Amino acid sequence: MYFKSNKRVIQVYMVDGNIYRFYGKMDDLEERLKLEKADFWRIHQSYLVNVRYIDVISHDHIILKNKKALSISEEKRKSIGEEYCNYIKGNIIE
Repeated sequence: MYFKSNKRVIQVYMVDGNIYRFYGKMDDLEERLKLEKADFWRIHQSYLVNVRYIDVISHDHIILKNKKALSISEEKRKSIGEEYCNYIKGNIIE
């Protein structure tokens, strides 16, 4: 559902509740996910979130389908709101 970085340790939070850890840079992971065209958005310096698991988005945080709330950084707020609107528009079945 999302990745969380603390220094050089990246934690992977899975849908089934499992958490995996590995060493790496969040910037490198973000670029790799972009190349794979995965639906992950950088909402904060420390978070990459799979957009398919976003339940609610507000001005300064998102809530995932598992009810976990994650902060959106101040510098990302406008772009995340716009990206989410575009994502929803692109995925509406007519």
